[in-house]
Amino acid sequence: MKHLWLWLFAILFSLSSLKAIAEQPLRLEVLSANSGNQFTIPVPRNKIFLHSSLQLQKYSQDKFTPVKGVQFSYTLLWPNADKASDSIRALIVKLQEPVKKGDMLQLRFDQQSKEKIKPWKETPATLIDVSYSSGWLENALYAPLQTQQSGPPSWFDFAYRQFGYQLADMETVNQDPKVKRNYTTSAPWLYDRVYVLYQLYFQTGDLYFKQMAHVSAQVYRSHINEFGYFSLKKGNDIKYLLAPGMLIDYQFYPSNDTAELIHQFYQNSLRWPAQYQLGLTFWTERNLSVALANAISLWELTQSVESFTRIEALIKGSMRTLQTSQNKNLNCLAHPYRVHEGKSDNTLVCSPWMNALLAHQLWKLWRMTEMPEAAQLISAFGKNVVEQGSYLAPKGKIKGLTVPKYLIFAQSSKFEDPMAYSDMQHACDVAGLVVSARYLALQLQQDQSFYKDTMENLLLSCRASLGVDKKKNSWRIKPLRKFNWWFHSTGNLSWKLAELDEYERTKAEKTPAK
Repeated sequence: MKHLWLWLFAILFSLSSLKAIAEQPLRLEVLSANSGNQFTIPVPRNKIFLHSSLQLQKYSQDKFTPVKGVQFSYTLLWPNADKASDSIRALIVKLQEPVKKGDMLQLRFDQQSKEKIKPWKETPATLIDVSYSSGWLENALYAPLQTQQSGPPSWFDFAYRQFGYQLADMETVNQDPKVKRNYTTSAPWLYDRVYVLYQLYFQTGDLYFKQMAHVSAQVYRSHINEFGYFSLKKGNDIKYLLAPGMLIDYQFYPSNDTAELIHQFYQNSLRWPAQYQLGLTFWTERNLSVALANAISLWELTQSVESFTRIEALIKGSMRTLQTSQNKNLNCLAHPYRVHEGKSDNTLVCSPWMNALLAHQLWKLWRMTEMPEAAQLISAFGKNVVEQGSYLAPKGKIKGLTVPKYLIFAQSSKFEDPMAYSDMQHACDVAGLVVSARYLALQLQQDQSFYKDTMENLLLSCRASLGVDKKKNSWRIKPLRKFNWWFHSTGNLSWKLAELDEYERTKAEKTPAK
């Protein structure tokens, strides 16, 4: 009996400790120069719920005291594929009295309220900027954006930030006469500049990136015509319809116009087929990734059955194409070169770097739903790179480095371009794809070692391609859209690598010495 009581005490102590950890208050500091009384809190998944009891406190006279008359509402919930969501993603805090720069606040929360937090229905107002406790913001996107270890950023995150500081201010870039295709043209907007800058804000907490992301969102939206297409590009090109970045902009600056834009992008993306079929004259993994991204974004915004049904259709169609391709020894969504590039060759091809774009949307979906098909597709794309999608550069400055293929050809073709210049330009994004595949293999208790060598070799190639422009002595990048394709899908690269390193370290400690 004595041991039973000790066992029960240990359990109760553990539960109370966990509860105490879960209820640690969120510290906030007002950053805006102008006073205001409303601000947004991005919330990590399963942290604050619709029935959470919330209390805002203000620091005064050496202590935090409750603020009276505070109203709490939400603009976004984390979606749930199995049931109605109750996890808040974006919380709006409204005070009766304005706060000013430097004011210290804290938010206390638990899950004991009988009253339900209501959706935000007011007209858009000026929202002030605040900072958040360490570890809060970087865990409020789809997966952690920083490792648990303190210290300087990894080599990859350092490069991400330096390129960000160089390219975030569009006006400065547009005034540079050496930049031919600046932000007044269409190409630099590809691969979602708005998302890439917001992701950098989540990773660093640097308000500059949030401000520049919002400016980019406003400029981008100004180029969307009445039919919901990007006006800087002729025709109705869906690859310029980029909802994920606008969803995050809505999270911080909610407006009906942004919500309607996400709906419009979804509707325009419906014309993209759920599965590649014979007879199509154009098909790429890149456009599929945009169609999936826009469906996921609408689901995140609305949790609608229609949007999730579209997601399922795109995933099922991709799985059917993958199975057909695997019968031909290709771990990808194989399709004729003719429909990929518009030239008369029916040789089957796959694009590792476009698969990296697609894999990021699948990664987001897996993190929110644990949908097994999403993980299976990422794993297959990673295998495709390991088995057929890379080579050792035989000559030049990159001799001996592992380089991803721009296109994988199932058979020899006159259009195949060995050691194309474009190959090396995708070392980082394709490396990120293989890192994701290895991470998922570890999580799903599969053979993660299959990916290890290719992953490490591609990371070396990635590192070789990042850095200061020696001629200009600055962090320059050409073309500008490379900033987006390098970092769009690699925001949590360092976190995934840290998780894999921890696995290797733990495994080594458990392995008996010979």
